[in-house]
Amino acid sequence: MNASAYKLSWKEYPQPWSEAQDKLIHVSSPMSAGVTDKIRVSVDDLLPSTTYCLRLIMIDASGNELGGFSPELIVDTEAVGCTPGQKSSCCVVQ
Repeated sequence: MNASAYKLSWKEYPQPWSEAQDKLIHVSSPMSAGVTDKIRVSVDDLLPSTTYCLRLIMIDASGNELGGFSPELIVDTEAVGCTPGQKSSCCVVQ
């Protein structure tokens, strides 16, 4: 299976996946399943102090989804005013 793109989907927890937002991520050369090249993606307009679910699926050159979605990643966004330099812990990644 060769992926020419990935679709990243995210939603607020516990909304259904039917309300998810998607972002298509194109890759410069087709990538085979199991290849661990690094791809960086930014997701904008997330709300502070909110829990999100994210998942990823491979897309072939014809736009077809390959295989199934990845396991869900659950993350909490930082609270307003939370910075990595603070001594108290105010953000969590599960």
